[in-house]
Amino acid sequence: MVDTVSRLLVIINASYHSVTAVYLVTPAHMNHSAGLEMERLSKISIGYEPEKIEQEAYIFEVIRKKDYVDSTLGTPAIYLCNISPICSFKMAWDK
Repeated sequence: MVDTVSRLLVIINASYHSVTAVYLVTPAHMNHSAGLEMERLSKISIGYEPEKIEQEAYIFEVIRKKDYVDSTLGTPAIYLCNISPICSFKMAWDK
């Protein structure tokens, strides 16, 4: 996942690209539905594992204010350390 987030940040920060929306696709076991869901992303944050501080984890917040955590150790967001936003996506109506 690190590679995916870093590539996204490169695209967003490139002056020759204009990103208007980013969507997160989650499987049923993560979104508690019957299948895949695609939701508009509002923010990506980075945090660190409490027992292994060099281990990064990402928190993806969708516009419904629901968080999805990408942690190789399975740590919930509330237990991650030093959480800070690395990217946010404004909606057209947020101008």
